[in-house]
Amino acid sequence: MDTDLILSMTSIFALIISTASIVFTIIHGKRQTKHNEDSIKQQKEHNMNSVKLLCDIRLQSKNDRLSIVLRSVGTGPMTIKKFYYYDKKDKKYGRLPEVLSKEHSKSNESYRCTWLSPLNITLEASTGNLDLFVFERRGDESDECFKESKLRHLKDLGELTVFVGFEDVYGRRFEYEKSLEFFKRMYEKATGGV
Repeated sequence: MDTDLILSMTSIFALIISTASIVFTIIHGKRQTKHNEDSIKQQKEHNMNSVKLLCDIRLQSKNDRLSIVLRSVGTGPMTIKKFYYYDKKDKKYGRLPEVLSKEHSKSNESYRCTWLSPLNITLEASTGNLDLFVFERRGDESDECFKESKLRHLKDLGELTVFVGFEDVYGRRFEYEKSLEFFKRMYEKATGGV
């Protein structure tokens, strides 16, 4: 055999092998890319399924304090997108002062009254607590003004329901409602059902 023929054949085989390796690399690369995309998709789906938002509203009526506390008790942060109170006639109130009796909705020397409208606030998972309403005594325990105002607040709040619309970090939306009827029962207990 001639050396030129051997060199030509070697060149042809080298060309065939290099072409085959390029084709193999492209096919394998596409498969790997598809596999990576599937893995990323599965990871995102797993993460989304791992985030479980739970909203809770805790109501408290003690001798010297009334409160409404919004809590995030799930596994991910929640951002509040809608928030309002509504009464039995479905009239919506964005803030509590629109509902509470005017003469009892401001702080004075014997008690403190605060409220909050929590739109666009983010509560962290399992540690996020937000006081929506606090009414507490400042002065003497026998203060009649405080007792009268507390009864008025129990009555006013007992007619309401709280609505919270919130979303998770993936933009999924959730809703939660809680009746404040607990305060109505406390009012009836304190007044003997009047």
